[in-house]
Amino acid sequence: MQRMRLVAVTAGLYVTWVLLTGIWYTAGKAQSEKPALSSAIQSGDIATVQRLLTEGADPDGAGEKGPTPLAIAAAFDRLEMVQLLLDGGADMNARNGAAVFAGAYCPNPEALELMLERGADPNVSTTVDRGNGASTSGYTALMRATRLGRSENVRLLLEAGASVNAVDGDGRTALHHAAAAGEVEVAAALIGAGADANARDKGGATPLHLARTAELADALLAQGADVNAATAAGWTALMSASLRGSAELVAILLVRGARVRAAGPNGWTPLHFAGAKGHVEVMKLLLAASADVNARDEAGMTPLAVSKSTGGAKLLREHGAAE
Repeated sequence: MQRMRLVAVTAGLYVTWVLLTGIWYTAGKAQSEKPALSSAIQSGDIATVQRLLTEGADPDGAGEKGPTPLAIAAAFDRLEMVQLLLDGGADMNARNGAAVFAGAYCPNPEALELMLERGADPNVSTTVDRGNGASTSGYTALMRATRLGRSENVRLLLEAGASVNAVDGDGRTALHHAAAAGEVEVAAALIGAGADANARDKGGATPLHLARTAELADALLAQGADVNAATAAGWTALMSASLRGSAELVAILLVRGARVRAAGPNGWTPLHFAGAKGHVEVMKLLLAASADVNARDEAGMTPLAVSKSTGGAKLLREHGAAE
């Protein structure tokens, strides 16, 4: 029973890594069907790995599906095996840089550092599955390390020449990904390496639009992010923060000059968005910054009209909202 549990946990870790990196391995194959070298690496059997390489096993697993033997070793943080495979001539950039992605994923940066020292391409990219049939191309190892908050891996990739402003298939840079993931330390490293704080994705969103914390927004604004930048659909960072009810973020944006009366999608102002969700604390901040309590959207609706069922109506009436 204990062995069964161990096998299940090991398999779960492997599947988790495959999903995180977007590098798929044929699921459901019996253990006996897996290539011997990959199987030995996954199970941590270094003696077998040494024997197989000595006997001429292909260190790149030519003809196999899924991640390379080197990628498996890096993902499982088997540094000695990584060394053996590299000494045996393993191609670090094979299969869209699977090994580099695995190193970027691993919390221990040693495998990634070793590969980069040996000349691995820091700008490898792949296509990742986002679920529901959607995928994103151009996803780099730097973006992977960024999303996971692997600050040391980010540093190593940048020092090796990773392009800090490379864009994925959605037009997003590593800084977009850092903002969306709330990774303040990583964002600071990217900014220090020259990341563009005003880079726009295909929808016109800048990293500031994706920021979820006041600290991260402050770092972006200090780097020159445009506090009033609007997406193609008309969203500003203040509108997004107001809709989410992020009072601390709203406060920072207002202090930095966000236009409180700007109209976005359907003519809604930040006060409309906050009111519709009943975010009273955000509404107070907006009103204190001179939000127009009687602003009308494209359909003639005021913040009061969209707030009557959310609890913000009383506050709006106290500030002179017309019925």
